[in-house]
Amino acid sequence: MVAGIIGLSKVDGVLHQGLTGLTSRQRAIAQNISNVDTPGYKAVDVRFEDVLRSEMQGQTDAGALRMTSAAHMDPGAAGRQLGVVKPNTTLRADGNSVDLDEEMVKLADTQLTYDALSQILSTRHSIMQSIVNDGRR
Repeated sequence: MVAGIIGLSKVDGVLHQGLTGLTSRQRAIAQNISNVDTPGYKAVDVRFEDVLRSEMQGQTDAGALRMTSAAHMDPGAAGRQLGVVKPNTTLRADGNSVDLDEEMVKLADTQLTYDALSQILSTRHSIMQSIVNDGRR
């Protein structure tokens, strides 16, 4: 029973990290969109999926996110070292590398993924609440 609860905590921690990473990505996309007309601006991206995949498989590297308990997770960890400046893909004469269409697609995808993870986390919490309440009877 306790091992199952610890496993749930780890999954919840990974879900929270996913939400934090998606929030960081949304901020980067908003920054890119707001600088679409800024000469010389280089678009940034936030990549965190590989870190989460390693965490879920229990194969973290020394520099990757590491969790021993959901209570020990640093909510800001997913946003650190994840901002990546895109390679020089400038197609514009002013040196700006923002592709507005690409950013809008990424924004929609990020929102859908965030909504899905939020729903999964909410459902997991509802199930745990139901288990706790049924255990009191």
